[in-house]
Amino acid sequence: TLDLVGLAIDLSLNVYFIAALRLGVVGVLYSSLIASVTMAAVLSTTTLWEVGIRFSAAKLVAMLRYGVPLIPMTFGLFVLNFSDRFFLQGYTNLETVGVYALGYKFGMMSGVLITSPFLQFWTAYMYEVVERPDAREVIARLQVYLTLLLLAFTLALSIFSDELLRVVSPPEYWGAAHVIAIVGLA
Repeated sequence: TLDLVGLAIDLSLNVYFIAALRLGVVGVLYSSLIASVTMAAVLSTTTLWEVGIRFSAAKLVAMLRYGVPLIPMTFGLFVLNFSDRFFLQGYTNLETVGVYALGYKFGMMSGVLITSPFLQFWTAYMYEVVERPDAREVIARLQVYLTLLLLAFTLALSIFSDELLRVVSPPEYWGAAHVIAIVGLA
């Protein structure tokens, strides 16, 4: 639910910043920042309310040992996901970047709606599956089903992308439909 709320905030702000305020790439960054800060505030408040504040030096060291090596990877993913907009801006105009950014957001919906929730479930459940004697078969079957679900979702999104964009964006951004299928498959 929170992922869907975050996606709705992000997409709504994208359309507003790009279409209404004409901020282009900066609007995409602003919308991502606002959605992320909003979700962080909600999750932090909920966590503090339910868990409270406690400190453990041993757990801090363990978390840092695990988390610090992930920082370059996270930065690299950010660069990978957003650098294309800066290249487009250098070679085209802001209107093209805005159309691409909107199509990219919709193309990534399978990740937000299917892959992320699946991974949240799977990271907790996979240790139980690995202990089973039929673990290889279960994991292989699960991967096939996940792949088929992602392909079916991307196909449906691609088929209905024109109609979807006509509902949520002004005519200048309807060209984003051409990007959705490519990004979705990627």
